[in-house]
Amino acid sequence: MQNQQEPLIHPSTILITLLIAGLSMLFVALSGAYVYNRLDHSVPPVNVPYLFYFNTLFLIGSSLTLIKAKKAYQLDDIQGYKQKLKLTLVLSLIFLFSQLIAWYLMNEE
Repeated sequence: MQNQQEPLIHPSTILITLLIAGLSMLFVALSGAYVYNRLDHSVPPVNVPYLFYFNTLFLIGSSLTLIKAKKAYQLDDIQGYKQKLKLTLVLSLIFLFSQLIAWYLMNEE
């Protein structure tokens, strides 16, 4: 039988790291292109509807309830786990619906 070593870094960790790095580079490139166009070509600023700021609160609330659901699962609190997952789902759906409305409002301007 061959003696196989465990890898020092798990392949999924490498994959996630590369994915985050790639998305970060894409974000920096798009942000740089936006700033360049704003300064060089006198592109008017984007008016962001205030609904986007409220959506951030829904997203943070959804993340917090998901963290609490994980803790309830680890404590074997099935009822609390179900309740927090339902709340997470509701907050996520509110976030998605609000995003659709906000993007519609932004495109109307």
